[in-house]
Amino acid sequence: MNDILLDVIRYTVPSLTVFGIVYFLMNKQFRQQLHLESIKLQREDKKNQTNFRMQAYERLIMLCERMDPMNLYLRLSVSEMTVKQLQSSMLIAIKQEVEHNYTQQLYVSKDLWKIIIMASDQTANLITEAGSKLDPNENANSLINLISGLENHLGASPLITAKTAIREEFETYL
Repeated sequence: MNDILLDVIRYTVPSLTVFGIVYFLMNKQFRQQLHLESIKLQREDKKNQTNFRMQAYERLIMLCERMDPMNLYLRLSVSEMTVKQLQSSMLIAIKQEVEHNYTQQLYVSKDLWKIIIMASDQTANLITEAGSKLDPNENANSLINLISGLENHLGASPLITAKTAIREEFETYL
């Protein structure tokens, strides 16, 4: 009986030892691989976040360009348009541009988004102010001329200020 028990122990102990070593090594290898996969996923996430942020900065620059009164005039004006028609078209276009890019605020700082909204509001106010100084039935060319004059009088355009803020945040992000 003792011989059988010794044989069982003689075969079981080395088997359990080998099993324990293999289990330990496999478990360690599995954890290492899991850790490496986690690092790889973090890098990919960081890369995706960077791409989204870069695209957001690009889109916000484009938003500022599309809200520029001269660009709006070139895009929207028709030869027989009145001041009132052009003014309404420009204000609607600004609102639509902001709405179209509303989700970009997820990728930029709150302060930058506030600057963008402020620039769009100031641009809309500039267009409204210029339109109120003219006869609504006058030719649309007079509106853009007055807006250009008001912008020159103001000094720095709110859209230029916004683009500068976008560039500065972009540079600090990199």
